[in-house]
Amino acid sequence: IDILAEDPSAVIYGKTIQGRNQTEEAIGLLRRVCSLKTREIKGDFYNGGLGENEFIRQITPVIGVQLCLENVA
Repeated sequence: IDILAEDPSAVIYGKTIQGRNQTEEAIGLLRRVCSLKTREIKGDFYNGGLGENEFIRQITPVIGVQLCLENVA
């Protein structure tokens, strides 16, 4: 994944739902961030194998923005 948000202070909000692949969901959300170039974007994140903290740790430097996940599982 080679997508960076233009605004480093942007925040992405996601909801985690167990049972879905979060990498797939992340890629979809990253594509939307890149195309819409919005400061904030809400999307669904699905908590698969990784825990939320580990997912945030891996995704944040990739997209260059802060990722906030809300556990709705």
